[in-house]
Amino acid sequence: MKKKIVMLLLAATLSTMPIMVSATELPADAQALAEEELQSDVDANVENVEAVSETFVENEMESDVINSINTKYSDETSGMICITAIVPDNFGLSATAEIKNVDTGVVYALTMYADNDYMDRCYVPEGNYCILSAGVYGDNTSKYSFDFPDSDFYVEKKQTADFEVKMTNFDNVTAEIQTKRGEIPEDIEHVKSDFDVNFTGIGTGELGITGEQNAEYDLQFKITKAGGLNEAMFAYSKDGGNTWSDEEVVPLSGYKELGSSGLTVEFFLPARDGAAFAVDDLFNVYIPDPDTRINIKKDGTSDAELAVVSNTEGMRPFNALEKTGFSIKYEILRGGTFGTAVGRYSTDNGASWSNEEYINKDTVLTAEDGTSIILRFTASDKDMANSKAIFSRGTVYSVTAVRENEPVDTTGLFIVLGIIFGGGGLVGYKWLKSQIPEDKEYRLKV
Repeated sequence: MKKKIVMLLLAATLSTMPIMVSATELPADAQALAEEELQSDVDANVENVEAVSETFVENEMESDVINSINTKYSDETSGMICITAIVPDNFGLSATAEIKNVDTGVVYALTMYADNDYMDRCYVPEGNYCILSAGVYGDNTSKYSFDFPDSDFYVEKKQTADFEVKMTNFDNVTAEIQTKRGEIPEDIEHVKSDFDVNFTGIGTGELGITGEQNAEYDLQFKITKAGGLNEAMFAYSKDGGNTWSDEEVVPLSGYKELGSSGLTVEFFLPARDGAAFAVDDLFNVYIPDPDTRINIKKDGTSDAELAVVSNTEGMRPFNALEKTGFSIKYEILRGGTFGTAVGRYSTDNGASWSNEEYINKDTVLTAEDGTSIILRFTASDKDMANSKAIFSRGTVYSVTAVRENEPVDTTGLFIVLGIIFGGGGLVGYKWLKSQIPEDKEYRLKV
């Protein structure tokens, strides 16, 4: 191709040269001089044509882009360049990178996307290379820029050059993706709490409750003056908003002990600009009675977990379950997932059973007085996405309401005392003595 271009340009150039007279019409000295001048002009034009041709060919190479998928391994292209794009999880868009052969001007285009784990490669001949650019396919706004090595590198035969190109605004894009997905950005610290906190308002400040309670509390914290630590003001209620404390300033340390309740409240400002509490921000925290709990036991290999949810307005899950008087068992009769697995339930600890049913996420159980609870099965998002069998045949879930420190039934003790101090004293004494552990088993609590 190059020779053809040179010949065409040479022919065009020579055709524009002035017509020379025949050498036979000139004296010998003049003939030699003419031939020398002619050859000089030809040589000069040939050099100019070759220079133009070289420039044309070089520009043609620079504009030649080869996609990575079109490169193949051979003796001549035994070197390899791998590019990995470092992007946030769940990014989804395709990233591109251009690599130039500095010696020839050829450009190789690589494409990285989720299905190839954001890594692409191309087979190249031995030589000098550089990374020209990296970005996101179709991004005309340059919103997604990348950092990449800007120095040249050499690729030898049968050798691999590995590089990473990382999104310049990686953290910001990560936070944006997680916000859209309803996730908490990993790079922002949040307050720790032993109890669930419900929030309504527009402020960015947070609140957590830690400790071991000595009673049941229905806590509310209301911001009455906007600001940060040692600036905002608040009031709180222990009875669900019926009565309120006096206003006070949010402590500079962020921590406040709630009297003798055994609980500590922490006011917290996340690590982001402008974080503060706003007027009328309201935090609700229910602290259950420490002497009450819902016991849920699972015997079997099912992955699904079971929880009890109140279906009665104004009643907590424990109180609703306790009021129904239910002692629940739920048995898995056929494994599978929601809508395919089969089960049955009992509200009297297995004395009687319901009809068999396909298992749904929620099962509503209602007592005769109308008190109602929900048995709610949950599974991991991963298992749900993979339609994994989360229920296994033979698994039994047991649910009971337990109240600790109930008054001790002393009826038996009074009967025994009556026997001892009544007519059957000796028999009663021997029976009572038989209930006392042997010395080797008895330990005094201190």
